[in-house]
Amino acid sequence: MKYHIYAFASALLAFSPLQMNANAQEQQTVSYDDLDISTSLGRSLLMTRVYSAAKVVCGEGSEVHRQLNYLLDKARRECVRDAVGQALLTLEVRTAHLSNAEEGREATAR
Repeated sequence: MKYHIYAFASALLAFSPLQMNANAQEQQTVSYDDLDISTSLGRSLLMTRVYSAAKVVCGEGSEVHRQLNYLLDKARRECVRDAVGQALLTLEVRTAHLSNAEEGREATAR
């Protein structure tokens, strides 16, 4: 008998429904032919194998990991874009304010 581990990306849909594929799945087969799962030790060993396989399926290089990295990179790029935009806007306002103040001083000096 074989036990299949599936990692579904659908749990991540809350982050970006348009970017995630709900049908995306990876699997790793966990064999337990050599275990007696009617015993506590056999079930414990099987769970260890299941967790190990799940870590492989959900770890680096997995579809879930790639999609999370995509979302993080996208959020990082948006943050940088917004921060630069806000800084430039603030600089424009300050430059305009200084320019207006300078013009006011020149007008009173004439």
